Amino acid sequence: MNNTFYAILSMTLLSCDGQSQTEIDFNLRFTPETIYSQTVERTSTNEIQYAGSVEFLNSLTEQGINNPTVTEDRSIMESIIITDKETQGKISLAMEFVKTGNEWLPDGTLLYGYCVQENGGMPVLDSVESEGMDIESRQMLLKSLQSTFEQFDLPHRRIKTGDSFSHESPLSIPVADVSVDMNVSTKYELIEIRNDTADFEVTQTYTMTSTFDQLPVSATGNGDGRMYYLISKNFYSMYRMDITMEMGMEVTGIILDMKTTSGFIQKNKIERKRASR
Repeated sequence: MNNTFYAILSMTLLSCDGQSQTEIDFNLRFTPETIYSQTVERTSTNEIQYAGSVEFLNSLTEQGINNPTVTEDRSIMESIIITDKETQGKISLAMEFVKTGNEWLPDGTLLYGYCVQENGGMPVLDSVESEGMDIESRQMLLKSLQSTFEQFDLPHRRIKTGDSFSHESPLSIPVADVSVDMNVSTKYELIEIRNDTADFEVTQTYTMTSTFDQLPVSATGNGDGRMYYLISKNFYSMYRMDITMEMGMEVTGIILDMKTTSGFIQKNKIERKRASR
């Protein structure tokens, strides 16, 4: 009798577990009274190939400029986002850059904003506090981070293993004296659910939307990566992307072909705020 009971109980638990592991309630957002400790590592390799007249190419040699010119960069950034209680549908938050490794962005820089839960829960940033930044740099930082958060303004939905959805977002890349505007199409496909983690495969396509009459420019790109979404936290513990961008332009008979290979990985530690005494 006992053996039969335990067999039925085991089958029931396995059945329930199987059902829970095929579908999730995807709702990526910041939650009240939560601490998000983030580490972001970026790597990039940039290659510029020059073409033009013999005189121009000789001038590059005389100036000691390699053709192609290859540069590499790597950075690690640490930040903390702390959210407060929800009040009248809004959640106030503060973001601190703890370690940047960047002179342009001083350690200790603070940003403030809020989240509106009914609009998806992504932050709206409204101010910067930093002794080492001028007004123009602060505005650039606000715009850049706001654009990043908007890329994660993903729709709340039920999603099953094997299902996918796409998200469109704009991107502006400064080149010379112009900005090249692109559309980024990001596809998320739910590959697997393991306990509290949903594993998404992420692919991106970059398409240029700018048009220039006097400055021929072309740009394309693609990326692939992974996102681990913590179901109980409504947020991701890891987001990784590897991106390849190619751009070409011609200026007064000089042709530049540029290729950038970049890597991005963000890891998040998420925990509830301790109650104040």
